[in-house]
Amino acid sequence: FANSLALRNSWFLADRYMVTSQVCVAAYHFQLFSHFLPKPAAVCLEIGAGSGILASFFHHYGRMKMVIVDLPETIVFSAAFLKSVFPDARVTLPHEVGTLSRADILEQDFTFLLPSQIGVIPDSVIDVAVNTFSMQEMTHEQVKAYIDLVQRVSVPGGLWCNDNRIE
Repeated sequence: FANSLALRNSWFLADRYMVTSQVCVAAYHFQLFSHFLPKPAAVCLEIGAGSGILASFFHHYGRMKMVIVDLPETIVFSAAFLKSVFPDARVTLPHEVGTLSRADILEQDFTFLLPSQIGVIPDSVIDVAVNTFSMQEMTHEQVKAYIDLVQRVSVPGGLWCNDNRIE
């Protein structure tokens, strides 16, 4: 999207939702991050998806399968939003997850996990990992755990996209 007017006119959800500042920031992040995506990129991990708007950009425009890790009190928002936006999407919710393989992830459009479940993500399966504006709210130990996760689960040459304040 060249500018906010282009976003308002051609965003795939413009007929259902207003283009808010949150949508503009998600579009900006998607445009910025997608410029560097490895080719082909099939699986995106988003840590702290919040409302799920950025995940909707990666899924719709990037045609990526999404693995979303978020807190139990927050994951319900992204799960509900994404299922309403993509009613035919194949979804795995946290209570349905046992073990995961890359094939399992590729069979689903969205796989939702709680922080306590990050150990089930297999090594070297994520093409791009994303975090925007939530690591700044975590402890140093939590941030380290997620950085270790990204290093473990990313494919060689995978991309780590991170936009957070430094405090």
